[in-house]
Amino acid sequence: MKSFVHKIKPHVQAIRPYELDYVDAAIQLDMNENPIDTPAAIKEAVVKQLQSRPWTRYPELHPHALYQKLSRFVGWPEEGLLIGNGSNEILKMVLTAAIGPDDRVVVVQPSFSVYRQMVQVTGAQFIPVMLTPDLKFDVDAVCRAAKDSDLTIVCTPNNPTGTTLQDEGIRKILAVARGLVIIDEAYHEFSHHTVKGLLPEFPNLIILRTFSKAMAMAGLRIGYLMSEAKLTGEIEKAKLPYNLNFMSIAAAEAGLDHADLLQANVECVIELRDRLISELQAIPGVEVFPTGSNFILFRTPQPGSEIFEALYRRSILIRDVSAQPLLDRCLRVSVGTAEENQTFSQALREVLETAGTSKGGL
Repeated sequence: MKSFVHKIKPHVQAIRPYELDYVDAAIQLDMNENPIDTPAAIKEAVVKQLQSRPWTRYPELHPHALYQKLSRFVGWPEEGLLIGNGSNEILKMVLTAAIGPDDRVVVVQPSFSVYRQMVQVTGAQFIPVMLTPDLKFDVDAVCRAAKDSDLTIVCTPNNPTGTTLQDEGIRKILAVARGLVIIDEAYHEFSHHTVKGLLPEFPNLIILRTFSKAMAMAGLRIGYLMSEAKLTGEIEKAKLPYNLNFMSIAAAEAGLDHADLLQANVECVIELRDRLISELQAIPGVEVFPTGSNFILFRTPQPGSEIFEALYRRSILIRDVSAQPLLDRCLRVSVGTAEENQTFSQALREVLETAGTSKGGL
């Protein structure tokens, strides 16, 4: 059979796709998911809506009630909000609307690999700006790159390092950037920090957020954007019709109606995180990096791949990020339940002790 792959743009053919094989394990701490399930009150409200409406009808083209509730929740006008099928879709809308093959896009690295993939699909030039060796934001380097670029993307707290950039640094970047600046706040609830207060001052600021992490709805794919109203209106032109299904709409509305329950769970996750940090810091040879998210980056004396495999043999799954720049011997673990965290930290201690005594590795 004749292949028509040659009709695909060469630069797209050269891109490595985002791939993640499903790996079964008794304890899965690799996806930065919320360890506390969505409260029953939210699930019940969603089920009630699903049972009461016909499934043969399209969802609202523009879910007005959801936009109103989200506007009240975040304290930003409806006209400046854009809701999508996860924050990844929102990012794609921005790139589709604003970026072309001759443009430059700055992305702080190491970070979420989807940024690179989506930028490269547009044909734009991908400009990496590295974190410092101690995994902090190099604000001056980002500013220098942003002065000559059409879009700058900063994830804070950053995935996979957990690094948080405070307002002073973000303000410097926004002030000198030639183009748009995306601040991805997927994990902001776990840091108690947001740059939303800078929106009225900087019309080039775009904030991305998600319901997947703190809002405990990763399986429903809901994300949103906040920016200046006119800018939002232009980006919305890249949105596909009916991009939100009615179950996601119902879940987002119910989550906003019960935001107090979700916030209580966030505080529980923060407590679990801080306890896990203490447990990891007590393990000889483990270096734990500061984090403002629901995951922890740590470095071990042995190669990350070996530690990953040893833990997986115990049916514990975390993320090996040691192949990324600056992250030699590093792994990332999502905060789990108290029991999962204890099992993981004890297993890590035992794995490292075994490696230390055997001298032959794992």
